[in-house]
Amino acid sequence: MSRRVLATLLLGALVLPAHAAEPAQAARASAEQWLRGQYETPGSRVVAKAAELDTRTLELTPCPVATNVSLQAGARLMPRMTVLVRCPGADGWTLHVPVQLQVFRQVLVLVRPLQRGDGVRVDDVRTEERDITRLGYGYVSDMADLEGRTLARALGAGNVVTPSALGGAQRRESG
Repeated sequence: MSRRVLATLLLGALVLPAHAAEPAQAARASAEQWLRGQYETPGSRVVAKAAELDTRTLELTPCPVATNVSLQAGARLMPRMTVLVRCPGADGWTLHVPVQLQVFRQVLVLVRPLQRGDGVRVDDVRTEERDITRLGYGYVSDMADLEGRTLARALGAGNVVTPSALGGAQRRESG
């Protein structure tokens, strides 16, 4: 009889992760889809890859209603995000799903080195697709933002033009 109990317990241990795996996979997919929707804009490309969840320790039941998906309050755009997936209700659950995120957008990059005080002209920059999650100091994507501006600090060729790198208006020569 003890063998039957042991066999039942072992079978139950194997079944629980399979039972929890389905809602966990759905939560992963929801987290990825939600993040893509948050950061996708025309002309951008978003790559979101949720980490595998260890379903051996999860006790998840399928969610009978739509899950709520969000970021923690105050979260900023980063290469690694934690998405909260909640199943509302009395028997609900909350998962913190780690997601690797890349948001590619066209940004302005210098084609040649410029010194502090140099004016930035249209022929000094080109557009390149960059992962903006890795651009913690921001970026400039519109040529109009460069009109009449000088650099507040020197930048090398290949550097992304950031808002903090732009100084005031360019001085006009009189005469």
